[in-house]
Formats: sequence, C-alpha cells, structure tokens
Amino acid sequence: MPVYYPEVTEILGEPVHRSLAEIPGEIDMVNVFRRSPDVHRHLIDLLRKKPSSVWLQLGITDDETAERLAREGIKVVQDLCLMVEHRTLMRSAAP
Repeated sequence: MPVYYPEVTEILGEPVHRSLAEIPGEIDMVNVFRRSPDVHRHLIDLLRKKPSSVWLQLGITDDETAERLAREGIKVVQDLCLMVEHRTLMRSAAP
C-alpha cells in the first residue's frame, strides 16, 4: 500500500495513506524509497506501527534509524534492491 504521497490519493487502484498508522492490521514489511536524509523523519511512525521489517532500497542508508528499529525488534535491511535480492533467491531455490 502506498504511503506519504502528498499530492496523490490513489496509485494503481490502491488508496494512498498519509501514515503507516492509517493502514489497518499488521504490516510485514515497509519498503522505503526515500533519500537517506529523509528516512529518520519516519522513525516515530515506524516505531508506532512496528512492522516486522523495514527495507531501505539500493543507495539508501540510515544507520541511526536502523539501529533504533533493530533495538525494538524490527528487522532492517539497508542499501539493497528488494527485486534483485528476490530474483537471486528465486534462482538459487530453483531445481
């Protein structure tokens, strides 16, 4: 579900939420496509919703935020492309 698009209300038929707290239920993973300096602005929202994991895409790092999330039991991946890693895993699992 898309979050934080200030000028948009819908993307690919999905409503855009203004915060993670607006998303009903539990969240398995938050996939972050923000510049590294902007990640920290979302720390409180992430801690309140407490997703199982937070994935910072290729080129995105924020060690302080990652450490704080990890201390709260949230798994964190930094500076990796989710799609590339998924394809690698799928290839290695193929018979």
